[in-house]
Amino acid sequence: MSTQTTNTRKSISKKIRFEIFKRDKFTCQFCGNSAPNSILEIDHLNPVSKGGDNSILNLITSCYECNRGKSARVLSDDSILKKQLNQLEVLEEKRQQLQLLQKWKSSLDTIENQYIKFYQKLFKDLSGLDYLLNEVGKKEIIKLRKNFTDEEIVDATKTSFTQYYNSPEDEEEKSKQWNKAFNYIPKILVVRKRTKDNPILSELYYCRSILRTKSPYKTDWQILQYLKDLIDEGYDIESIKETCKSAYNWGDFIKYFSE
Repeated sequence: MSTQTTNTRKSISKKIRFEIFKRDKFTCQFCGNSAPNSILEIDHLNPVSKGGDNSILNLITSCYECNRGKSARVLSDDSILKKQLNQLEVLEEKRQQLQLLQKWKSSLDTIENQYIKFYQKLFKDLSGLDYLLNEVGKKEIIKLRKNFTDEEIVDATKTSFTQYYNSPEDEEEKSKQWNKAFNYIPKILVVRKRTKDNPILSELYYCRSILRTKSPYKTDWQILQYLKDLIDEGYDIESIKETCKSAYNWGDFIKYFSE
């Protein structure tokens, strides 16, 4: 007595459905129609009723019309084999690309770690403190390297630590000054870039540094904006510089240009 067994149809999870759609680029593999012009379904190359299973090599994207027209008809062995080989090639290509991506990312992480170590040593040489950068500090260094050269960053770092870190004896003050020097590195870089693109800004920043001590109630932005306005009004930068040096206070300075 012979018996015939048939596979029980199992539902295909949403995750598997989505992966099959992505693999097939949301395109029916029988007629070429794609979403959203066609309703897409997951079809079995070898029907469940004929022994097909839900393995990814037996699943394929089909539009509503092709899936209904195919019904339980088994595709030719040659057709099934070609499509399965094509799927294997796609999966292998994705696997190789993933390996390359992982290798590239690993190489990138190694390079970034080397730069982090370099700058941490530079900070130690300038301050004498063996401080380690936290994750925020590391990201800031990597971010700076995308917009500035290492030569520019190193020079700005030396300038910042020379100006803002004075080797205090108090531990709390050491940490405070170290952080201030670190935080001013990007500011120095931005200022230098702006002055390089607009040379007169360098002169205005110089004037602002003089007026800063003579106008305690004015912000740096207010002082710089007033100086820019003077340039726009046609005043010569040299006369502005001389007035900055000779003025007793802010009121004395603006009085000269108000007369």
